[in-house]
Amino acid sequence: MLTKIEDIDVHKVALRRVCDEREEKASDEKLLAMKNLYQCAIREAENIKGSSNDIFKIAVSLRNLFEIYMISLHLVGSEDAVAQWYGQILKDVLDIQDGLIMLFSKHGIHSTDLNLARKHVVDSGARNNVLPAKPFNIKEIAKLYGWEEDYNAMYKLCSKIVHPSSVKVNLPGAFDKNDEYLRSLIHVAVHYLGLIAEASLHEGA
Repeated sequence: MLTKIEDIDVHKVALRRVCDEREEKASDEKLLAMKNLYQCAIREAENIKGSSNDIFKIAVSLRNLFEIYMISLHLVGSEDAVAQWYGQILKDVLDIQDGLIMLFSKHGIHSTDLNLARKHVVDSGARNNVLPAKPFNIKEIAKLYGWEEDYNAMYKLCSKIVHPSSVKVNLPGAFDKNDEYLRSLIHVAVHYLGLIAEASLHEGA
């Protein structure tokens, strides 16, 4: 099915409706996790509309929408995945804090505040019986749900645009000179946004 940037608004309306419905219900952990994913998808959609001529930002949003879709499939299909998803919050915060502490320490800076903040996060996790969990392996999730080809194709494309690849470094602006690249990225991004919106309607029923 062909998609275009104008379809973004239709999908955003559908996702907002589902999110609003969740606000009116007593939400369990899975419902809350799914609502947060849908809200994140809405933000990525808004980024696309606001940066429709920026191929870098479009590529980042495309990749994020694909990951949101994969994570949503995984959470719906596995109760254990929901617990792991919340455990990743603790792991994400600790990884950020550990990275800052190590970086500061290497440069001779000791931050008491950062170490105290890290201890507070660890203690909070222990009080709430939350264990740090490793991030999902998106490639493995894509393979599990039959989206491995999409993963391989999209990451090959997006990585050349997002990361300092040889073509990006040595031929700056090369992708910007061909509108077909940009239109293709937007088409695929809106496609995944549509899949998220469609799945939200069934999942929320």
